[in-house]
Amino acid sequence: MSAETITAFTAPAPSGDTTNDPDGKPRPFLKVAEAGFNTLKEFAANPEAFLSAEEGQGMSENARAAWADARVRLREFHREAEIYVRANPTKAVLGAVGVGFVLGVLLKR
Repeated sequence: MSAETITAFTAPAPSGDTTNDPDGKPRPFLKVAEAGFNTLKEFAANPEAFLSAEEGQGMSENARAAWADARVRLREFHREAEIYVRANPTKAVLGAVGVGFVLGVLLKR
C-alpha cells in the first residue's frame, strides 16, 4: 500500500487535537496512526507512567473474578446440557448430525 493510498483514508483527530490539514480537510489517517505509534513507543519505554501498580492489581482481580464466574457458568451449562441430552437422546443426536453436516458443507468450500 503506497503512502498516497494511506493518506487517502481519514480518521478523526485524537481527543483534544482538532488540527486539520492546511486545506481544512480532516487529519489524514497516516498522522493519526503515527500519533498512536508514538504513544505505544512511550508506553514501551515507561509503562509505569500509564498504569499504576494499584490499577494493575485491580485489573488483575477483576480478571480473576470474571474467570471464576465464567468457569461456574460453564460448569452449570455443561450440567444442564448433560441432563437435556439424557432426557432427549434422539433430538440431541439429530441435532449433532445436523450441525456436523452444516459444518462439513461450510468447511468443504
